[in-house]
Amino acid sequence: MIAGTAEVIAETSRIQVLYQPGEADGLLMAFGGLKSRADGVRFIGQPVATSLNMPAIGFMPKQGNWYPRADIEVVLPLLEPILAQYPRRISYGFSMGGYGAIKHSRILGATHVLAMSPQWSIRPDVAPWERRYLHFLDECVENMEVVKDDCGGKIYLIYDDMNSDSHHAKRIAAATDIIEIPASLAGHDTWALFLSSATMRALFDAIFADDVSRIYRIVRERRRLLPDLETRILWARARRYFRLKRLDEAERAARRADRLTARVPGAAWLLTAILIEMNRPEEAETVIRLEMERFPTIRWLGIHLVKALESQGRLRDALDALAPMLASQPHRSDLKRSADHITRKLHAQGGRIAAIPPRPDRTSDGGPVWSKAGGSSPAVGTPQARD
Repeated sequence: MIAGTAEVIAETSRIQVLYQPGEADGLLMAFGGLKSRADGVRFIGQPVATSLNMPAIGFMPKQGNWYPRADIEVVLPLLEPILAQYPRRISYGFSMGGYGAIKHSRILGATHVLAMSPQWSIRPDVAPWERRYLHFLDECVENMEVVKDDCGGKIYLIYDDMNSDSHHAKRIAAATDIIEIPASLAGHDTWALFLSSATMRALFDAIFADDVSRIYRIVRERRRLLPDLETRILWARARRYFRLKRLDEAERAARRADRLTARVPGAAWLLTAILIEMNRPEEAETVIRLEMERFPTIRWLGIHLVKALESQGRLRDALDALAPMLASQPHRSDLKRSADHITRKLHAQGGRIAAIPPRPDRTSDGGPVWSKAGGSSPAVGTPQARD
C-alpha cells in the first residue's frame, strides 16, 4: 500500500475501518464524528496522519451510532496484526468520535487517548442534560455509558468547561482516571482550535511525552486566537448576571455582545430569555426572529420564539411555531410536552385549535424545554456541536 492512501480493511453494517501506512513511530487510531460518513476513502484525522507520515487506522460511521462495542469486537481480529506493530497507540476523536476513542481504548490497547468534547452517554435516562442527539437513540445500544473497564492508557480530555460538555466530563472522570484540559468558551467544537497539522503535531508530541503543562499551554494559546473571543466573554458575563437575577446588567452585557461583528451563532437566545424575564416579550420576539434569520439551520432557536409568543398570550401563534419543529423532530418529547401545555392553556381560555400532528413518543428526556436560567439551550458563548 502507498503511504498517504487508505484502504478499507474491515467493515460491518454500522462502521467501516480504513488503514493508511506511515513511517512515524506511533499509531493513530481515529474515530469519526457525527457528521463523518464512511466512503471507503477518507477518515477523520487523515490530513494530519498524512502530514506527519503517521500510520493510522480510521474508524468511520455509516450513521450516528456511537460505535457499538459489538462492531468493534467484530473487526478487532482483522486489526490485531496492524496493532501488534505499534507499541505506542493514540486513540483520538471529537464528540461522538471522542466517545469512541475512550470507550474502546482498552480493547484497542491504546497507550494514550485524546478525546475532544466526548459524550459519556446520550441516553436521557442516565444523561438527562443531553438532548442534542435524541434522534440517534435507535442506533445506539443500552449501557453505552463509559465505565472503567472500557478505558485504557492515559486519557486526555479537552472540553469547554462552561457548557453542557462539562457534565459528560464529570461522569467520565468519575468512571476512570483522566487528565482534564479545559478550553473555556471554545464551545463544543473544540477541534476547531487545532486546524493546522503543525498544531496537531505539537499536541501529539506533548501527549506521547506526557507533558501536561505543554498541552495546557497549547490549548491556552489556541483559545486566545479565537476570532470571536470577546463576544463569547460578553455572552458568558450576561449569562452569569442572568443566573444571579441581575437583569439590567445581564441585558447590557448581552446587548454589547449582540452588537459585535464577530457573532456566536445562536447566542442571542439569551437576550431573548432576559427580555422575557423583564416582561418585555415583544422585544424578545424581535431579537429571536432576527437570530433565526441569521442562522436558519439552528433549529433549537425556535423554542425561544415559542416562549416569546406564549409570554405575549399569543397561544395560537406559539402552537403554529411549534408545529414545524414537531414535524421535523418527532423524537422530541419535550416539544410535545410544550405543545400540550400551551394547548391546555388555550382550552382553559375557551379556545379551539386544530389537532397537533401525531408523533411517536420514543423517549422521555425529562425537564422543561425552557427555564429562566436558559433551560435546555446551550451555554452562552459556547456554540453547540454541528459535528
